[in-house]
Amino acid sequence: MKNRERIRERFMQDALAVRLAGLAADLSRLASSARRSTGSAAALAMLEESQYFIEWTAADVAPEVGEELVNLQVILALWRRAWPEVEQSQPQRTLLAVQAKQWSDRVLDLVDATGDRGLESSDLGLATGDGVGVGRDADVLDLKQSG
Repeated sequence: MKNRERIRERFMQDALAVRLAGLAADLSRLASSARRSTGSAAALAMLEESQYFIEWTAADVAPEVGEELVNLQVILALWRRAWPEVEQSQPQRTLLAVQAKQWSDRVLDLVDATGDRGLESSDLGLATGDGVGVGRDADVLDLKQSG
C-alpha cells in the first residue's frame, strides 16, 4: 500500500462508523475487482488495504467485535497469500468475489445497526465457520498451501 502512514493518519481521523464503512467499501471493491480478470492488481491492493483497515480499527471496538474483525483479517491474509494461484482461476476469483460481497454487506449492516454505539459482536453478524469462512453460510476456501 502506497503512503501507508499518510493513509492511516487520514483513516484514523474518521469516526468509527465511517472507518467501518470504509472497510465495507474496500470489500465491495474487492468483490468487483476479483470478478474481472483485468482487476488482479486492484483486487490484491484491496486485500492488503482491507487488512490494514481492520488492524487500525479492531482496537477501537468491543473485544468480541475486534476478534471477529481479526478473524476476517486472517482470511484476507490467506487469500492474499494464495493470490498468485487464485488470480489464474476464475472459480477461485468468483468465490472471493462472493465472499467479499457478503463481508461488505455484513460490515454495512453493523454500521447501519449501531453507528458509533457499543458495537457488540451480536450486531456484527460475522461468525467464523470452521475457522475458514466468515458468515453463517460462508463457502469454504479451497486454497493450496504454499510453502
